[in-house]
Amino acid sequence: MGEFLLSGKSNQTYLDTAINGNGSEKAALTLAGLDRLRKQHSDEVHIIEIGPGGGSAVNAIANSLDKNEHLRDGGLHVSFLELDGIESNKLHIARQKIGQYATTSFHQGNAEQTNEIFKDGADIIAASAVMHEVYSYGDGYHSIDNTIGAITNTLNPGGFFAYRDVFSVHRLSQHERTRHVYDRESWVRFSQLFLSHYLKEATHPYHRQEDRIIFEQDSKRIDVDKIDAVRNLSIDAPVGLLREVQRHYITLRDHVWRDGTLGVKPILEGDGSNDWLDVRRGHKRVHFTQANHDPLLAALSETGPDESRIIDGDIFDATTDELLIKFLKDAAEDETSESYVAWQDWLKREGAETYTYMTLNKFIGSVAMQSFIASDAKKILLPIQQSDVQVIPRVYYNRFLERTLSNPLPDGKQLVLFEAVDTDDKSSKNKEKIFQALETLDEHCSRETLAEMYTPIRKVFSNLSTNQSQ
Repeated sequence: MGEFLLSGKSNQTYLDTAINGNGSEKAALTLAGLDRLRKQHSDEVHIIEIGPGGGSAVNAIANSLDKNEHLRDGGLHVSFLELDGIESNKLHIARQKIGQYATTSFHQGNAEQTNEIFKDGADIIAASAVMHEVYSYGDGYHSIDNTIGAITNTLNPGGFFAYRDVFSVHRLSQHERTRHVYDRESWVRFSQLFLSHYLKEATHPYHRQEDRIIFEQDSKRIDVDKIDAVRNLSIDAPVGLLREVQRHYITLRDHVWRDGTLGVKPILEGDGSNDWLDVRRGHKRVHFTQANHDPLLAALSETGPDESRIIDGDIFDATTDELLIKFLKDAAEDETSESYVAWQDWLKREGAETYTYMTLNKFIGSVAMQSFIASDAKKILLPIQQSDVQVIPRVYYNRFLERTLSNPLPDGKQLVLFEAVDTDDKSSKNKEKIFQALETLDEHCSRETLAEMYTPIRKVFSNLSTNQSQ
């Protein structure tokens, strides 16, 4: 793993704040897997949480154990796997909380070492946003394959792999091309600064001749470092790369919100973060504090609790974009500025990450195939029920994107619960499970992906047919 993990994402502020949200969402599939195991009368259950970060998922699991007696009705052990030197204060508190219902242990290592560290196996392995980390800062797709293999060989037959990550795109291939036109100065400035770094420094799959990035201003092709920040910018590129521009813009905005560089801090946790005017449309009121008095924001907002202010989310977004223009201008032109320091801090930690390495369709197929290969054809990881595959849109961000881009790519989270199917199990129960999985796969996977999975699934059917003939 690269230096960024120790110098950026291992510090307490980042772990305890930036990645400590959405606990219920992160824990949902883990709890679904635990519920199924309890219904199968599983007594001892071992859960491994890979990359627990700020402990939000652990805290949510503890809350569910407190409310649901049947989930804790039996032995429970929870292990945490984190990189060397990383353990946040909030995770420590969450460990104490879940310790009321389970024994716990903390282990250091990376996701590719899971089966080496946990030689006695596990019943549930949970991870959030781990695959893009091993892709970006490990050895690309090879590290993803290693991680899937390590998880597969750690899971007991009938166990579950609960995974959550950023939603990709609907297309079958992220190499399909599209065009984005940026007519807002904040987006043009960001594209120039970010892509100058990302295209040179990041681990990404856009190196083929067909993946070339075409920048145009005033109908003339230009190089990325020749972009004029005050002119409309057209980028013709693979849809996956434009998805990364869009996602990183939001990530940067969140970063400078949190550290106060822009002078305004939205309240991102608690009741104030969920003051919706229209949830379906992603329209909310933003609760915020400000370091410097802004008479315009004061006029447009109203007084909230604890010296906070409350403002319409659309107005707050527009104001933030204007503040970002100055931030990005200073970051590009003045190396002594606070903006430059904040930009470099964000760039070092986030600027090389590639989330959109696979679509949901490709990810499900990749996990299935790699699990089959890594286990010597003894196991295959498949989502069984329709509810095992979920896409949760980020409605607030999507509203922002729709208001600022001409053809935005939808933003959200994808959650998949894989079950470790024993390919040698000849029982009728396993047969029923496979048929159910096929219905789920047909809903979410292309014919091409299903064809790639033909061999392992055929092995299971072959075993079932042998059993029926006996």
